[in-house]
Amino acid sequence: MAGLPLIETATGRGDIARQVGDAAAAQRHYERALTLARTVRARYAEIRAGTALGYVQLRDIGASSARESFRRAEQVAREGGWLLERANALIGLGECDSRQRRVLAAHRHLLAALDVFDSVGSRQGVVNALTGLGDACRMVAWGDDAHGWFS
Repeated sequence: MAGLPLIETATGRGDIARQVGDAAAAQRHYERALTLARTVRARYAEIRAGTALGYVQLRDIGASSARESFRRAEQVAREGGWLLERANALIGLGECDSRQRRVLAAHRHLLAALDVFDSVGSRQGVVNALTGLGDACRMVAWGDDAHGWFS
């Protein structure tokens, strides 16, 4: 696929920018990767860039912006049968729900992710899903302060 090296480069630059704390640059690179992936119909690359963009948006913009990125990544992963990628997007959706105090929706997304991770034997995925469930429960008790204490 001709556009794949460009997509991988943009995604890699987004990863680097995110690691050094440059959220604006990370968002630009992930959006570029996402646009390229959609143009050449590179579905796996679209999921990867969309999920990464969702996490940048969740941290620096807000859950509303991130929700659409995670939702689209989850949909593409589900349609393509990419289980782990779908579960990662579900965790992102659960985190969005948690931050918006949609606790039942958060639990639904996170339990679905937990089921996938458990079925494929991903210990780290199971830990991530359980951590998300704990965060969602803390949101009930402590509201917005929960993310400051436990992140």
